[in-house]
Amino acid sequence: MSSSWQLYAGDPSVLSMHLKIDGVPANLSEYSDWKCQWRTSSSSEKAVDIFVDDSEKASGKIRLYITPEQTSVDNGPVRTGVWDVQAMLDNEPRTFLRGTTQWTRDVTR
Repeated sequence: MSSSWQLYAGDPSVLSMHLKIDGVPANLSEYSDWKCQWRTSSSSEKAVDIFVDDSEKASGKIRLYITPEQTSVDNGPVRTGVWDVQAMLDNEPRTFLRGTTQWTRDVTR
């Protein structure tokens, strides 16, 4: 699955995933080591870690958080680019969602 994530400079942003199988919330308890990274492009060496809240994974809910500092105009590293979120199952990574970010500069400073 893929998703576009709209970011506004200096504001926090949360992306919530609610995964279901046949209309029923997916139990993701077997998955561990959830990670999300953002890059300017998939080939970029420099990555920014995005916080993953997996506290409700048993009911199929995963949340990704980008902080105001990560999107700030002055020194925030996150801009328009790409990201994905992965977790491990049986020592194998599995990508659950990937997408792009669209960053907009704020007006009020």
